[in-house]
Amino acid sequence: MKAIIAAAGMTLLALAPAGFSQSPPPPAPAQGDVTRRIDAELSNLRRDVDQLRRQVEALTRALIDVNNQLVTAHQINAVTDYFGGESSLQPKVISNYPGHLVSANVTLIRTERQGAQTFNIERSVVITPGGSAPIAVEGADALCNWVIYDEGNAIKVRSEGCSYFSRGLRGYFTGAAYYRR
Repeated sequence: MKAIIAAAGMTLLALAPAGFSQSPPPPAPAQGDVTRRIDAELSNLRRDVDQLRRQVEALTRALIDVNNQLVTAHQINAVTDYFGGESSLQPKVISNYPGHLVSANVTLIRTERQGAQTFNIERSVVITPGGSAPIAVEGADALCNWVIYDEGNAIKVRSEGCSYFSRGLRGYFTGAAYYRR
């Protein structure tokens, strides 16, 4: 038995120095392939993200262009102050709009004489950018017009040829101003 134990011990001693002198085994080829595959997938994902970012930017620019070309309506529902005396020549704003006018459709519903009669009119005019259109004033002292016009991102009205010696007039207007941003 001593001989067997001695032989086993000698075998172990012979094998021990060989095990300590060996370097660690190189990484398995499968680990290198996995690393290269992950790097390739990351590169593909970065390329896909860049492509999607460019598409989102192009769509955003297209939406901004469409929004700028979109015609929007701004409702008009206004009653002017009385035109009379010194204020008879001053224009009154009946609608503001925040963009570039395409057209405006304005209807004079009625004219009211201060402290007296009301005249139902219901006449419409169409205004183009920088344009104007007259509507005859009923109830004035003489033949005259309301002049509806576009100026400075606003639809305005002024009286033209009217004299207001006794009572002033005011108008009730409705419609819409159509504009682009």
